[in-house]
Amino acid sequence: MKIKFNARKYRLTDDVKQRFEKKLAKLDKFFYKDAEAIVSLYKEKIGERVEITVHGKGTLFRAEETDTDAACALDKAVDVLERQIRKNRTRLEKRKQIQPVTSEEDTLYEENKEFKISKVKKFVLDSMTVEEAILQ
Repeated sequence: MKIKFNARKYRLTDDVKQRFEKKLAKLDKFFYKDAEAIVSLYKEKIGERVEITVHGKGTLFRAEETDTDAACALDKAVDVLERQIRKNRTRLEKRKQIQPVTSEEDTLYEENKEFKISKVKKFVLDSMTVEEAILQ
């Protein structure tokens, strides 16, 4: 995974870069080698903000966390990214599962079922004349 760093009001040292590369190496197993991660570090009044954007093959994942320390914000952002990736992976796996297809034989069998007669009613009918039918 290629990693690009952006820093605003933040001094980016080699130790910090190595720490970020080590943490982002955990995400390598989810992406192809051509994936690219953009890490942005900002110094703010509240603390330090870390933004990580990962471009994979047709996918984009982004996490943003703020904490008093950049290392804590990095840990939280990597956890968020892992959660997003796992959720996306399970969603894709569920979509790929084969749905059971009913065959024509099953539908024909259901149509040709024999029915049981549960009750028989008999009525005695008297024949009527035309005049009696008109009166009724």
